[in-house]
Amino acid sequence: SDELQFHIYEAAQALYMQDLNCVETIEMMNGKDSRTVCTDNDAVKSQKGASNPRSSMPELVAVDKPACNGVLHIVSAIMKP
Repeated sequence: SDELQFHIYEAAQALYMQDLNCVETIEMMNGKDSRTVCTDNDAVKSQKGASNPRSSMPELVAVDKPACNGVLHIVSAIMKP
């Protein structure tokens, strides 16, 4: 589904937390962009879609978790394309 593919980033190399730059966008598997948003002097990173309001952005709560084909980043809520 469109929403599920919005949670997948496909590339030749894994995308680690250090690679997620504030205000940068990345193209997700469904072809839509997700934006990295930083708050609290860059101490908190969120990853949001166009339909996520700034008042409730999904925060990255666990990052760089090894997986068989890359890494996982756990978010606090669903990212909405």
